[in-house]
Amino acid sequence: GEVTKATDSNQPVDVVIYQSVAQGETVEAGTKVNLIINEKTEPEVVMTSVPSLVGKSLEDARKALAAANLKEGAVSKANSDEYYSNVVINQQLEAGSSVAEGTAVNFTVSSGPGPEQSAQFELIIPEDGTVVATLTDAVGTSVLYQKECVAGERVQQSFLYHGAGKIVITCNGEEIWSKEY
Repeated sequence: GEVTKATDSNQPVDVVIYQSVAQGETVEAGTKVNLIINEKTEPEVVMTSVPSLVGKSLEDARKALAAANLKEGAVSKANSDEYYSNVVINQQLEAGSSVAEGTAVNFTVSSGPGPEQSAQFELIIPEDGTVVATLTDAVGTSVLYQKECVAGERVQQSFLYHGAGKIVITCNGEEIWSKEY
């Protein structure tokens, strides 16, 4: 007889799920018996849309992947003047593309320092002495201003900083003013 294959998800793979002659039925010798064998079924592939991760925090990117039934792939880090630390700056699979659920998406997060911001300080010096203005931000610590000043002198300075910044101004080694940006 003929042997064909069909799929029955309720039966094991490679077992007879139908025969043309019933079990226990008597037939003449040489009678052809047709069989249907259960074959392996491929799981149904469910497609999903890749979310846009660029500009999202690492935590929000992970949530977006989970919501789309996708996996977090390799996460690398790179310096960025455009994005702050731990913000996604690039992704491997294009946002909006259709992929199978469970696909791993690789992406890159910023290690900073992020975009520059501008600010300025202005103050009147309380006593004669050496005035030093120090900036601490995402890039590190740097001296913005260092000069001998006289009491009553006005000091003004514009500056650029990355991320959160803090200015500390000292006169003769004593802090006279500070501000966080």
